[in-house]
Amino acid sequence: PRIKGLLRKLQDQLEFYFGDSNLLKDRFLKQKISDHPESYVSVDVIASFNRMKSLSSDRNLIIQAINKSQLLELSSDEKWVRRSIPLPSLPEKEIDSRTIYVENLPAGIQHEKLKRLFKPFGTVTYVSLPRHKLSS
Repeated sequence: PRIKGLLRKLQDQLEFYFGDSNLLKDRFLKQKISDHPESYVSVDVIASFNRMKSLSSDRNLIIQAINKSQLLELSSDEKWVRRSIPLPSLPEKEIDSRTIYVENLPAGIQHEKLKRLFKPFGTVTYVSLPRHKLSS
């Protein structure tokens, strides 16, 4: 049951990275995708992301999570991952119309808490929190 839960978390995180709402804003990942002629990103690059490392450093589990996903596909050598369906192109205006901005959040608030808080108002697909440096 523990492995199953971890695989689900890895799959959710991978699908978030390659999901519409993240890719429309994530310049780094979009650049990696456009750098490859077949729109693949190295599994090692994805595995190096802090959130992925906090879930698992086991490359085999990451591969399993990719294989379970409907959104993602793995290269035959298992070194590369990409979306299985193309990213829709949305005008900036439409992205902005689906975005809310909230101020004065308590320090240390977590993504999941914000998702739960706003869920009654509609589907929450992307939460971005500023990285505040703690003063010493």
